[in-house]
Amino acid sequence: MNIFEIIWVFAWILVAVPTIPQIIQTIRTKNVKWLSMIMYIIRALGWFCWIIYGGRYLWSWQMQIFNAISTLLSLTMVFLILKYRKS
Repeated sequence: MNIFEIIWVFAWILVAVPTIPQIIQTIRTKNVKWLSMIMYIIRALGWFCWIIYGGRYLWSWQMQIFNAISTLLSLTMVFLILKYRKS
């Protein structure tokens, strides 16, 4: 792994991982009043585009895996917003 791949992984961690505490907080409180579903849908679409770019252009399985995780995290938030908005 070269320095640029290390920087890329670090950047991914800084951008994607903060969604995890939001998921935990949302499950605990069931409060989605201030969350934007549109933002999480756009994020999921953006991450999905990165999956395609990483796989078809760069041929990077690492990029596909990391961005698939990010897509799933964003879609989890969309699901939670839909689930708890009814409450």
